[in-house]
Amino acid sequence: VPTKTTYYNDTWYTMLGYEPGELPMTTETWAKLVHPEDLDGASEALEMHLSGRRSDYHTSIRMRRKQGDWQWIRTVGKITEYAEDGTPLRMIGVHVDIQALRDAVSRAEQMNKAMQETQTRFELALEGSQDAIFDWNLATGELYLSPRWRNFLKDQDLDLNTGHSPLIDRVVSSEQPRVQQEFADFLRSDSK
Repeated sequence: VPTKTTYYNDTWYTMLGYEPGELPMTTETWAKLVHPEDLDGASEALEMHLSGRRSDYHTSIRMRRKQGDWQWIRTVGKITEYAEDGTPLRMIGVHVDIQALRDAVSRAEQMNKAMQETQTRFELALEGSQDAIFDWNLATGELYLSPRWRNFLKDQDLDLNTGHSPLIDRVVSSEQPRVQQEFADFLRSDSK
């Protein structure tokens, strides 16, 4: 640590698209490859460990690959040797490629945002349409009824799991047996 002598193994280089030994093994090389927005935080985390305020060094940073793009890396290290006076002499660390994880998190966030936007559009369309719409989750039994449905049922409970519902009462009496049978057939076919 005091001499800033650094050793990077072959994986360190190839993770970033370089040939082993292609770049000088210096702390300056590392600093030049770290994304400018991440360098201060990474340096602060390192200083906190070197000064004893943190038991280890860990952070996530972006590093520039040989191809020019940015690679997300989880970097973790620990002082392994101290001088008699307690000064850090040697530190060992690893870099872990977390790009796939960061990409997956980003995709999940984008999907969540798209789902929220779709839900908002659905709610606005539902509110404007004045249609009687329901959504029934067969796995959980959870049921959503639009305000128009609730008004239509006039405070009657709707329990689709009982085999009878106020909806059947709204069907012309001569059609009720057929509707009940089709409903029962649907439930049986869906459970297969």
